[in-house]
Amino acid sequence: MMILGSRIKSLRKSKGLTQSQLANLINVTKVSICCYEKGNRTPNLDTFMDLVNVLDTTPNYLLGVDTRVVSEED
Repeated sequence: MMILGSRIKSLRKSKGLTQSQLANLINVTKVSICCYEKGNRTPNLDTFMDLVNVLDTTPNYLLGVDTRVVSEED
């Protein structure tokens, strides 16, 4: 889940938001945002969709679906 966390952090920073500001916008705690960004916690579906909307992105981008993973065998 590190892709999710790093993308939340990157998008949050690009929008000039602090963890506290983002937390207030999606009705969670600053600690929750910190945990999402570090990969220690995963947002529930409602919170995930709030993140998508507030950060003006897509679910696929946040989840890293747009990233092609290449195995060593390729």
